[in-house]
Amino acid sequence: MAYTSLYRKYRPSTFATLFGQDHVVRCLVNQVSSGDVGHAYLFTGSRGTGKTSTAKIFARAINCLSPENGSPCGKCSACLALSSQNSLDIVEIDAASNNGVDEIRELRENIKYPPVNGKYKVYIIDEVHMLSPSAFNALLKTLEEPPAHAVFILATTEVYKLPATILSRCMRFDFRLISDKELAENMARILREEGREAEPAAIRAIAEAGQGSVRDMLSAADMCLAYTTGKLTEAEVLEVLGASDKTAVLSLIEKMLCGQTGPALVQGEEMLSGGRSVNMLVRDVNAMLRDMLIVKSDPKYDLMLGTELTASIHSAVAKVEPEVLLSTLELFCRLDGELRYSVQPRILFDSAVARASMPRSDYSLNGLLNRVTALEQGGVSAPASQPVAVQQQPQKATTVSGMTVLGRVISLLRTKGMMALVAAASRMRSPKLEGDTLMVNCDDIADYRIVNLVENKREIEACLVEALGRPVKLEIVEPKGSTDEADLNKIKVLAESDVLKLL
Repeated sequence: MAYTSLYRKYRPSTFATLFGQDHVVRCLVNQVSSGDVGHAYLFTGSRGTGKTSTAKIFARAINCLSPENGSPCGKCSACLALSSQNSLDIVEIDAASNNGVDEIRELRENIKYPPVNGKYKVYIIDEVHMLSPSAFNALLKTLEEPPAHAVFILATTEVYKLPATILSRCMRFDFRLISDKELAENMARILREEGREAEPAAIRAIAEAGQGSVRDMLSAADMCLAYTTGKLTEAEVLEVLGASDKTAVLSLIEKMLCGQTGPALVQGEEMLSGGRSVNMLVRDVNAMLRDMLIVKSDPKYDLMLGTELTASIHSAVAKVEPEVLLSTLELFCRLDGELRYSVQPRILFDSAVARASMPRSDYSLNGLLNRVTALEQGGVSAPASQPVAVQQQPQKATTVSGMTVLGRVISLLRTKGMMALVAAASRMRSPKLEGDTLMVNCDDIADYRIVNLVENKREIEACLVEALGRPVKLEIVEPKGSTDEADLNKIKVLAESDVLKLL
């Protein structure tokens, strides 16, 4: 006997075996029980969520002579007749290959004939969004006022392509993606019925591969079960699906967040050299970063990833701020979109890993704020609520380094909301505190002009007094080179933004 795929073998035959769509099932069961059956339904949602299966169950239920809890009994003469592939009362139409006006005209001619075995003649039009505009126009009148014995069920994954005139004539049901927990429970039940053993981690990996789709999950399970005849392990599932071990992904992310650029690039190379897809690895990294961000925000949240891995995630997020996790997640989310159009995905991935592990290379506002936060956590900044009084005894120049002083100034500027000045000051280098003078070097002529403005320089020197308890002058070494028009515009915009804040 020929092998039957799992998604065909375990296709739901009653509403009781259809899971994950309780809001749809409840409405349809009530209609079957009350006999208030509509003339046109629209089932929309992602692939593999049960649209066609629900349509077939509903078509048999409304024709069943003695439905059980709103589902077809499967025993009466009507159910037995409708279960045949050649039934004349349930007509399935593939709109992808029958999308012309001629096919719809033929449907309009045949719809006048009454059902043979049941009470209703049901037309299931799958992928209805593929119909041509002329075919939609031909369907309109029939869809609005069909014969009393006719019921239309339209199914589509792209509901936005349907004309408003079609949508207004149908009772719409939106099928939702199914949670990983429900998919895993269903997968475990199917494996028990198949007499196969699998590790809980392997079942979770298969469920996650489905991404909310039952059919995708069962297709992945078919491949995994064919890979081995013994107990299915997580390692075997990852090998078949081309996915990455979550522990390895977590280790890669930890290296990036700790600034270990070299080890992170080496581990990425090892993970990809095993045949892993760059796209798949990036998605695994995004999924792990999302889990880490959730745990950082809510430590009690259950990720359903196993005790050991969950403990490792908690340990990893304890060392990093949520802003850093968020910026890293945004970086790899952008990479996921860029990979679709890239002919060199490996280079893009390596550059993203290097950028994530070298925060000083990120000159965005978020990157600057993250670096200032890192300075604050390292004991560089003084608490804004407890400024050092001016009357305190002067500190010796040797007791406080220039970098420490600059870090305190940046922190104080940040509390005042002068972000343009914070950005310019963050790019100052080689600060030296010599007596009553803080000397800094600047490589960017635009930054030099911004900091050297009278108002901005006065504000920085006020922060120096607040940080050190004594007057300190600021001296900036002017960079070599001329200022072009673009730099002048940049200076004008940024300087005005902070000057307005002072006013």
